[in-house]
Amino acid sequence: MATVAEAQAALARLRERSDGVPLSVESTAALLGVPEAVVTNALDHGKWGWQIQLAILETERRRVAEARKIIGIYNIELTNYCNLKCSYCPQPTMGRAKGHMSEVILALCLEHSLKRRIGSALIINNFGEPLLHPELEARLRQIAAAGIDIEINSNGVLLEKKLPVLLSIPCRVELALSVHQWVQQGPDAYFAALKGWQERVAGTNVTIRQASNASEKMFFFHAWSKGAPQAWDPSLYCEFLWDNRCTVLWNGDLASCCIDCDGESVFGSITDPAGMRSRPWRGCETCDYRHAPPEGR
Repeated sequence: MATVAEAQAALARLRERSDGVPLSVESTAALLGVPEAVVTNALDHGKWGWQIQLAILETERRRVAEARKIIGIYNIELTNYCNLKCSYCPQPTMGRAKGHMSEVILALCLEHSLKRRIGSALIINNFGEPLLHPELEARLRQIAAAGIDIEINSNGVLLEKKLPVLLSIPCRVELALSVHQWVQQGPDAYFAALKGWQERVAGTNVTIRQASNASEKMFFFHAWSKGAPQAWDPSLYCEFLWDNRCTVLWNGDLASCCIDCDGESVFGSITDPAGMRSRPWRGCETCDYRHAPPEGR
């Protein structure tokens, strides 16, 4: 059983923030799911019941830290071929070789994913249109057989043709419908098409949702890794760097960033991921995805 001093030290670690300012009592209570009075009591007096709870929390905290020593797969690149050439996307001028992920590389990804699960689903796109994979059904069934659900971002050009395949996969398939086809027509046309697709798949294993950069008034496009340079602030949250995650490219290369089109941030391979760790790269200075850490981080 922890002493009062150990319990209060554990609480201090739990409340640590990268900016040096601890979480408020209210935020700490919300994080732990306890009344604010319990947190106040712990800060002031270190009650024994609270010490036991803190010991459990600290054990979990250390378990998570240990788990992060294993590189986590944020997404995989089923293919980096695309059937569109959008002016706002770096894919048309990609400098690295193009290809489709093989059964062997995908098997290594799935084996590694089971060592450190990040959610219940695997994102299968990066720089390319995943529905273009020539062995799409076989690769999706391979993922489903591993007990993992599937998340896809698709431009939807092949959705009519490939929907029967998606409906046949024995797992949950969530597809985010990108706005690429409707950029010239605008949000009204996009949301009308989205509604039609959603009605078609209602009650099936497939869910179709709106793209994260779509609103009813406009579409938003980020600068990828080509934005205006700015001073790197390590306190801003990046799940790749903070949580040791990576993107697995079609050939098995491990990249430190999902907006790295040319593979500049590659640091290893899924064929030997032991001890690998994601690291900053040139694109960190131009990234427009950075934001404040989630509450409690």
